[in-house]
Amino acid sequence: MTHPILPRLRGHLIVSCQALPGSPLRDSTIIAALAQCAERGGAGGVRIDGPDDIAAVRRVVAIPVIGLYKMRESSPVYITPTFEAARAVAAAGADIVAVQATRERAATPHPLPQLIARIHQDCRVAVMADVSTLDEGTAAEAAGADLVATTMAGYTPHSRQLPGPDLELIRELAAQGKTIFYCSHILDVVERVCLRVIIIDRGKIVADAPVSELKQSTKQGSLEDVFKKLTDSTEVNEIAKSFSAVVAGSQ
Repeated sequence: MTHPILPRLRGHLIVSCQALPGSPLRDSTIIAALAQCAERGGAGGVRIDGPDDIAAVRRVVAIPVIGLYKMRESSPVYITPTFEAARAVAAAGADIVAVQATRERAATPHPLPQLIARIHQDCRVAVMADVSTLDEGTAAEAAGADLVATTMAGYTPHSRQLPGPDLELIRELAAQGKTIFYCSHILDVVERVCLRVIIIDRGKIVADAPVSELKQSTKQGSLEDVFKKLTDSTEVNEIAKSFSAVVAGSQ
């Protein structure tokens, strides 16, 4: 049975609003403001780290909140490693709890199937499994995860170490009948990996169709050209030119 929160995310962008300790952005008020900006820009959900930030964000946005709790001292399983961490995330207001679902978890006192089952039963929220390989994604689905994300790809020693996102892993998961949400502003990569594309312009969906159909209907040769045609890029280009002029003038 599909969790009732999931349809609210379908076809929408999920924005991660997080800041590491020591960052100028490391303040719950700032994180909440970033989440508000994401919501106003059309995001369907936000991904937030830590109970304090989750609570601050929950107070100011209406879109679904994906919460996690990074506990670095629990390495190599540091994303919501325990049920207590998951319960704190849910209690802070998260609609979905993200947990690390890499193979390292098997060696902890909190195996994935039991953790997911307890979160479902006691916290009454959906669970996102952060994986790094195809077998982990398959195991996470079997364990009862409501969503699977390739968040940990490249961050585990046994996953492919790539300079960018593991697009092949996305293809492999999709080939198993999984629906993969891939969000990027690098449109040539989106064109190569995605079967269907949603284009959002100023918070509104202006296109939702297969890549080939979008190119055919707009008579454009690439997804980037489709994007330019369907959105008003004039303002963006003018801002970019002004910024370049300022930078050039300061040198």
